[in-house]
Amino acid sequence: TEVAILAGCRTVFGNSGANAINTAFPQVFEIPFNSNAKWMLTIHAIGEGLGKEEAVGMGATAAAGFAAVLKGAPERVLDYCVLDTAMRTRVENSLAQLMSEGKRVLCLAERHIVGLEPDFAFSGCSPEDANFP
Repeated sequence: TEVAILAGCRTVFGNSGANAINTAFPQVFEIPFNSNAKWMLTIHAIGEGLGKEEAVGMGATAAAGFAAVLKGAPERVLDYCVLDTAMRTRVENSLAQLMSEGKRVLCLAERHIVGLEPDFAFSGCSPEDANFP
């Protein structure tokens, strides 16, 4: 799955653009996929060495902090998202349409974490024992 996501990034941003994003937002922590949770989480430092304008231009909402990226089964990832009823219904309808076409569907969700020291040591292997929000 990660290879397919990287290939998509390379298609959209080109090789140098995908490499620049990977360098600007290095992964600092991971909770690997497991069949019970049906998701994986990676945490990335936001735009280290970038100015605010450049970080925002690459997709960050701030020039400092971390981005938590959750990827997995739609029914599991959506449970961690804050969506109003109308948006949740639209998302579920879109997912149902894609799945009815026989397509494999993954959800991605992102949350920015600010207020932690740049050298914060993330730990945990599930939402219950994680030391971060």
